[in-house]
Amino acid sequence: MLAELAIGLTAAKGIFEPAPVADYPRFQDIMDKFGYEWEAKTVRTDDDYILTTFHVLGKTGSARQAAGSRGSVMIQHGDFEDGTSMMEKFDGTPFHLLLVDAGYDVWIGNNRGTMYSWGHTTLDSASDPAYWDWTWADMGLYDDTANIRAIKAAASVEKVFYIGYSQGTAQMHYGLAHLESSFHVDNVYKVVHLAPCFVANVPNFTHDLFNKTIMQFPSLGIYSINGPTWDEDLKRSARTTQANSATTTPATRARWARASSRSSTGGMNGLTDRFQEFAPDWLNGDETMPLVDVSQIKQVPMAFFVATRDKVCPHRTAKKYIERIQSETTIIDVKGVGHQWFHTGANTDWFMTNLVDQLQKPPSDFEKLTKRLEVFRNIPGMQKQQIGLSLD
Repeated sequence: MLAELAIGLTAAKGIFEPAPVADYPRFQDIMDKFGYEWEAKTVRTDDDYILTTFHVLGKTGSARQAAGSRGSVMIQHGDFEDGTSMMEKFDGTPFHLLLVDAGYDVWIGNNRGTMYSWGHTTLDSASDPAYWDWTWADMGLYDDTANIRAIKAAASVEKVFYIGYSQGTAQMHYGLAHLESSFHVDNVYKVVHLAPCFVANVPNFTHDLFNKTIMQFPSLGIYSINGPTWDEDLKRSARTTQANSATTTPATRARWARASSRSSTGGMNGLTDRFQEFAPDWLNGDETMPLVDVSQIKQVPMAFFVATRDKVCPHRTAKKYIERIQSETTIIDVKGVGHQWFHTGANTDWFMTNLVDQLQKPPSDFEKLTKRLEVFRNIPGMQKQQIGLSLD
């Protein structure tokens, strides 16, 4: 923790700093298993959180392609996981690494609150409740933008592609609704959503349970779930349902953590069936907040891989919100699979072909001009001199 704090005090915002790979044994295991070289970076957000991002360099022993040869891609994990655990359950090589094989420059993010992103310039995640004073909206406003800026600088590229899964889509929906014109249109080629989530499927009968457990944690001095003090927090509140959850096992504890009531916006949105802002007075009955207006998304192209059997972020709900978006959208139905498929089986030939099809950089102005000139060149009797330009 002290090392993370020291990094934060000296690091410029939105710029990667090198980090020792030995500090990330879980990700190292994944890279060793599949045979890829990688490096770890840290980046400071505009609100002073320190995130860890992994950069896959290429297959071990293979010549490295120029960074960004087909484009730089940021991949953002979902809820209840981090960048490593998103890759752990694949049957075969995760799509992240298959993109590297296809010539892409791949970066894997870890949201604030996850084990490898517990740093902050002034706050200690284990002892300062203020560290956990954020919602998933802040991931869209600060975590995504910090990573995108840093990737652009590190790879010397004009823009990046963004791939989000589940929570990684929700935070980007929020970011685009608020920052599209001021940030994303100049920094992102295209956003690809896997299992797009606007409003999660949360049964109404869980409302009281939600209010009596997670929403009560701060009053018990519990500010994070699966955070660095989770073992002690469980002893403090053995009467919560979380005490018997599988998430308390060491194997799963290492993967993710989240703020307790503050990061429960997904639950709130599911219970109200609204893609809305965080409700700070939820427990006082003020559950309805302003909607996040996705109709304001008008410029950044997006592709949506929607699972037809998704019970977490249902197909019909995704379609309803996608229809409101004003920018260019492509919907690809993934038939016969559910929400979890995207971090277990999304590496088939069909999926990779469709994914790569969506990760195509638009032609540059020079390429557009060259194409126009070729049209003139092929017109019978048309001479190069007549258009005043030489193609040689």
